[in-house]
Amino acid sequence: MTTDEFYNDDMREDEIQDEPRPFVPRRCVRVTRSVPIPNPLHLARCAKSPEYGPRILFFSGGSALNPLCRKLIDYTHNSIHLITP
Repeated sequence: MTTDEFYNDDMREDEIQDEPRPFVPRRCVRVTRSVPIPNPLHLARCAKSPEYGPRILFFSGGSALNPLCRKLIDYTHNSIHLITP
């Protein structure tokens, strides 16, 4: 089967092949799945290469998030902690 036969297989002989075919709307499919949070695979990847970890920005009014930020350094090098007075 040639390429022309493949693409024109469903056309009748009396149809003009230069005319565009009518628009046919596509069907939408919804796919759902369950994902564990926290995702152990994503955590392992971030722990292995923290330079590719997510970007995180913290605003805090002091050193309240300091222990959390120190732990997040193990998973991402893309974190900013803005401490406001």
